[in-house]
Amino acid sequence: MYGSFGKGTAVRKRKFLNKTIKDHGEHFKAVKNNKVSLFDSMNSMVELINSQIEIEHNKAIVDYKLDIVGLLETKFSGGKADVIIANLGFQYSHRV
Repeated sequence: MYGSFGKGTAVRKRKFLNKTIKDHGEHFKAVKNNKVSLFDSMNSMVELINSQIEIEHNKAIVDYKLDIVGLLETKFSGGKADVIIANLGFQYSHRV
């Protein structure tokens, strides 16, 4: 009950193994590995979030008269945190 499906790989006829996606067993192969810095990805997330919540943010400030917005569990400090805070666009914001 064995057959050959491309690239000389013998597999059971009932279970087709795509050699271009899977490696040995059920583990997937890493086809491509792009490295993106965490700082750049955080800035991209900030831009995306800022564009999506700008209207809701302004509405919440008017409706609830917010004085403080806290972003917790951050993994950045120093200059990197200042850049992220500046990109968020909150007026009078600073890191603690």
